[in-house]
Amino acid sequence: MNLRFGLPLALFCGALAVALPFAGILREDSARTALEQARTAGQELDLATLGAVTAETGERGFTITGNASFLEPYTNGQQQFESSLAVLRRSGLPANVTGPLDAMAAAYQAWLVEFAEPQVQLVRAGGLNAARARTASGFGRDLFETMQSRSEDTGAAIDRETSRRKSTLDRRNIESDILALLGGMAAAVTAAIVVASARLRWQEMHRLHAATAELERERELGRRRADVLASVSHDLRSPLAGVVLQASLLEEQAEEEGREELVSLASAVSRGATRAALLVDELLDFARIESGGMQLDLEPLDLCGVVREAVEDVRIARPSFTVEIDDETDPDELVRGDEERLRAVFRNVMDNAVRYGEGPYRVRIVPDGATIDVHIEDSGHGVPEAERAAIFQKYERGSTAAGNKGTGLGLYFSRELVALHGGTLAAGASALGGADFVVSLPRSLNGAGA
Repeated sequence: MNLRFGLPLALFCGALAVALPFAGILREDSARTALEQARTAGQELDLATLGAVTAETGERGFTITGNASFLEPYTNGQQQFESSLAVLRRSGLPANVTGPLDAMAAAYQAWLVEFAEPQVQLVRAGGLNAARARTASGFGRDLFETMQSRSEDTGAAIDRETSRRKSTLDRRNIESDILALLGGMAAAVTAAIVVASARLRWQEMHRLHAATAELERERELGRRRADVLASVSHDLRSPLAGVVLQASLLEEQAEEEGREELVSLASAVSRGATRAALLVDELLDFARIESGGMQLDLEPLDLCGVVREAVEDVRIARPSFTVEIDDETDPDELVRGDEERLRAVFRNVMDNAVRYGEGPYRVRIVPDGATIDVHIEDSGHGVPEAERAAIFQKYERGSTAAGNKGTGLGLYFSRELVALHGGTLAAGASALGGADFVVSLPRSLNGAGA
């Protein structure tokens, strides 16, 4: 496999692994919603028909007996018919259903206007016998039976539409399963590409170990590692930005449609891609540090603001993370630093506290002579005194890290960034019972140069 194309191909397959199942879910949900609309329409048609029958029964009872109590079902039946008819017309049904529905409504109006209402008015005016004679003529019965026939036509049309939508949902379920299977295959291909790429890179580095002298070997491997990190990071940035954008658009669409489950899924994808983008930026900075090409963009900074932004970064991967921030500095007590790099330092140290320590957590920002110190404390087991210097070395991990995955680069990377600012990063013991990581930076009053 060509290493140059391995990672972009892996990213493409990984994107497919996410996108294909999402597409299946969207299509399946759309078909399910359409089927529910058709079923609801059938229920509303039954209610409308029942309302019409109730109104006709009330009219007939009032005409035969002259008893005004029959006017209540007559009125209620009309209201039920009109209410259900309005719901049916808002259901988004196709023309093959709305045609019979309009014919039913027209037949109902013909019975109501041409027969029922004149009957009621005739009885109220004292013409009970005349009203009975009109009923005996069969004119009203013919009009109402026409309405019932149109109702049956509408019901048959809704049944056909429901059956069609059920078939569509069954087909979409199968398609969704196929897309999920394809997504799983894409994920498997992604894993295979990553493993193959890693194996090839390891083999290349192993050959370099055997071909060079000890000093040259270390120097060359360091340079190559930096190149690999820079290459991988650059290859990852654009696809990750695309994933974040598409996930955000999908989340907005799902929110508009009120689909909470899909909103949650899209939000999770967005948070994961954002977290990955932050890691990519750190990989790029690590490569620059290793190659001696790191350049800082210095400006006066309020450390409390930078710390709060770092806390939000940590919450991308750990939404439940909370920390107490105690800022003892005055508004004019600033440092001169690179905001993005210091934010990465605080993010790494806080993530380290969460990974290897325990809550509650606390951040104290304290002026101390010529420096401003940021204490990041946890309530875990702390760092043994004998290991407090070693954990800042490359690939070194403390004894308390057993059982936790890690590269041993986070604290080394953070210490190097702090050193570029003319500061220090050290570990100590916290009054909370755990570790106390202290970032000391030269301060700059009123934004003056450090």
